[in-house]
Amino acid sequence: MIIKTKSDLNNIKTAAKINTECLLYLKSITTEGIDSYEIDRKAEEFYKKNSAKPAFKGVPGSKFPYPATINFQRNDEVVHGIPHKDQIVEDGDIISIDTGCIYNGYYADHATSFGIGSLSEEDEKLLSIAKLSVEAGCQQAIAGNHVGDIGYAQQTIIEMAGFSVVKVLCGHEIGKSLWEDILIPAFGSRGSGETLEENLVVCIENQTCAGNESVYTESDGWLIKTKDGKKAATFEHMVLVKKGKPEILTQV
Repeated sequence: MIIKTKSDLNNIKTAAKINTECLLYLKSITTEGIDSYEIDRKAEEFYKKNSAKPAFKGVPGSKFPYPATINFQRNDEVVHGIPHKDQIVEDGDIISIDTGCIYNGYYADHATSFGIGSLSEEDEKLLSIAKLSVEAGCQQAIAGNHVGDIGYAQQTIIEMAGFSVVKVLCGHEIGKSLWEDILIPAFGSRGSGETLEENLVVCIENQTCAGNESVYTESDGWLIKTKDGKKAATFEHMVLVKKGKPEILTQV
């Protein structure tokens, strides 16, 4: 667990601000007919204009380093989707975008999901519950609470709604590295895991599935999809652990 100094936090907050503005911009241009490669290109341009660098590009993988600036997912794609020109956004899609940047040696990481055009009632509910559950998890990021409190808050909301949470993926501590010391699962028991300390910065996220939680990795070694072919949504926030009330550093 790496407790951040005032200087660390100034840089992290700037990185988070750039990342949030980038994700808002990407959401605004993600409309029916655009391809994910174009969205990825726009993301890299945005970071360059704001004195930041992509955080994901070059991350080692089982087969090759990650080649893009964003993770882009449609429908049954859960995480780590590599953008490409043949991937066209269509009416009725659930889109998930995860992106990170590096500013002055400090990392930011943030994800959101949203619908395109006309969505079914079930898809609207999936997006609403996934977003609500992550926000509930963020509110547990209080000094003296436990990592398990964050996971319990998310899992409870997701499962009460009849959805499932992917348990092979998790949130993480962040700072001078994309993944620092501790992991932050989106499931757990109250009072379990590490005790959270003030001025710790964590990424709280979950991957919520309309069906069951079983997933698999595609042949590229990166893209993870639902086994049952049902849709998924992911949300992620960077949160500064404080006494009494957490500070959410990213917001879309």
